Amino acid sequence: MRKSRTVLTACMFCWMAAVATQSAAANAVSLPVLLNICLAGSLGEARDRAGQLGWRALPETHFESWRRAFIEHQGGSVEVVGWRGPKADSEPDDHAASLAFWVARGRNPHQACAYTTRQGEGLREALAARFGEPPTAFSSEAVGSAYWTAEGVRIAWSRVGAGPRALVYVNISPAP
Repeated sequence: MRKSRTVLTACMFCWMAAVATQSAAANAVSLPVLLNICLAGSLGEARDRAGQLGWRALPETHFESWRRAFIEHQGGSVEVVGWRGPKADSEPDDHAASLAFWVARGRNPHQACAYTTRQGEGLREALAARFGEPPTAFSSEAVGSAYWTAEGVRIAWSRVGAGPRALVYVNISPAP
């Protein structure tokens, strides 16, 4: 009886690890996919490219307060679309990865993309492998930041926290 309970417990832990790995893998976005979406030429193109993620689109109402603050600060207008990745059942909603793409018009016209994840381990290294070591960087156990402008792209990478559950934020936009 004890042996079968041990085997059952081991199987349950294996299943839980597999589910957690699937959730993390589903939330993780590779750098080539991220760049492909973030460097889209339009909102529609970004929407089409993001479809490959299989994430749920965020409703317009999700961005109302962000849009108001953005317009108040920047002037002009802004169009935005966004997506949220899957999460493990045990995680709060804000632990799911998210991606937003916007196009601003007015005093400071630009387009940009923001990716936030708790499965961002290795993303800074992937950015450095693609764009070289960042000319501006800071890192401590609690926080980190790095900035690149290369190959016509401007990138800001930030990390808050330590370990595999640290919050990673990446902002990508075409360089002027």
